[in-house]
Amino acid sequence: MSSNDHISLVPKYTFSSTLEEQESELKDNPLTTRMADAKYLRVINP
Repeated sequence: MSSNDHISLVPKYTFSSTLEEQESELKDNPLTTRMADAKYLRVINP
């Protein structure tokens, strides 16, 4: 096994330092969108 086998495949994102900018960036972030969609589906179909 090479040492590269342990590199995370999860995308990494860097966010701004101010809350307002962070909130704006998170609205369009694919990971938070995916999480919100999954949560919604669990609510409507328990």
